Parts: sequence; C-alpha cells; structure tokens
Amino acid sequence: MAHVRAVHPDANNSPQQQQRSLINFGVGPLHPCSASRQEQITGLVSDMIVANMLPVSLVESPEFRALLSFYEPAYKPQCRQTVTTRLDTMAAKRR
Repeated sequence: MAHVRAVHPDANNSPQQQQRSLINFGVGPLHPCSASRQEQITGLVSDMIVANMLPVSLVESPEFRALLSFYEPAYKPQCRQTVTTRLDTMAAKRR
C-alpha cells in the first residue's frame, strides 16, 4: 500500500473501498424459498418416496434434512404426517 500511496496518489485504493462483500459472491443472507419452489421440492420428494418405495420416515432423517439444506438452505422440510397426507391425496387422485 505504501507503493500505491507514493507512486499513485490520485488512486483511491483503500482495501475497504476496493474489496467486494461476500453478498456479491452469493454468500450471506439466505434468499427465501418461494412458495412455488417449496411446493415443487415437496412434490419431488413425494414422487421419490413413491417411485423407490422408501419409508415416509425418510423425511425426518437428519441426513436427508442435511442433504436438502445443502441444496436449498431456505427450504422447510415437511414432517412425516404432512408427507403421508400428501401421498394419500396422490393415491386418491390416481384411483
């Protein structure tokens, strides 16, 4: 910085003014998960449970929640009872 101040006095190169904030790089406050995205993710989870005959208790697994949180930090995972109700509704529509 001494060189910059001595050789380039007209340049305003203080580190605080030149350094970009972490928010510019996508790090910082979470963007909310929109209602449509929340619904889409919940639908995909339900489809995955049905297609692979997985237990509904999967949605309450800490590892599964960690995976969802990694991919979509603002997503609020559904509880087992809510997913069960959703699956019952899906089954009723197919009849």
